[in-house]
Amino acid sequence: MIYIIDKRNRQGFRIQIDEMYRIRHDIYVGRRGWKALARPDGRDVDQFDTDDTVYLLGLDECGRVIAGLRLNPTTGPHLIRDVFPHTVTETGIPIGDHIYEFTRWFVVKERVSPEENRRVAGELLVAMLEYGKSIGLTHISLCCDSFFWKTMQEMRWDVRRLGPVTRYAEGKCIAVLFDVSDNMIANTRQVRAVTSGVIIYAAAALPLDDTFKVAA
Repeated sequence: MIYIIDKRNRQGFRIQIDEMYRIRHDIYVGRRGWKALARPDGRDVDQFDTDDTVYLLGLDECGRVIAGLRLNPTTGPHLIRDVFPHTVTETGIPIGDHIYEFTRWFVVKERVSPEENRRVAGELLVAMLEYGKSIGLTHISLCCDSFFWKTMQEMRWDVRRLGPVTRYAEGKCIAVLFDVSDNMIANTRQVRAVTSGVIIYAAAALPLDDTFKVAA
């Protein structure tokens, strides 16, 4: 299951959030070589981890983080507007109450089997779209490595490029905008074989008895 963590329940997930920061640092600095993110405390925390940030975290039965992503309202600080505005050339930077930005997607491969990896990643993406729809989002923006374009096409997303493939220090990236809709959710579920409910909103990571679903 994927836990939704926002300003209301963040205190109940302090341990998992700190673990997420350390995992992100290991993945993006240690493995991907994003040197600008390096911190002596080994935690990837930047200007886009704010009070308004929403985290989606996949947890195992022990409460350990196995997957995650970050969502930010585009009406506030976010990566495309504040760091990568040059990646948007086709239209203006998408900003609005009904648009969030998606960043820092990961799966901890050491904690899931190769067979589970695809399922866990799919559940995370389904949860993002279903959560977005539940709070009234119409679109999600993303500045991602260019190889993710193939993944979006595989899942039959309604996605629009906002500019050309752009070089950055560690590779190539592209800015995109995709729909949040029933069709997108259905396509992602079908392609990634996600057949059950995936979202939990809880006061804390444990005990699980306190959980309840996000209201639609």
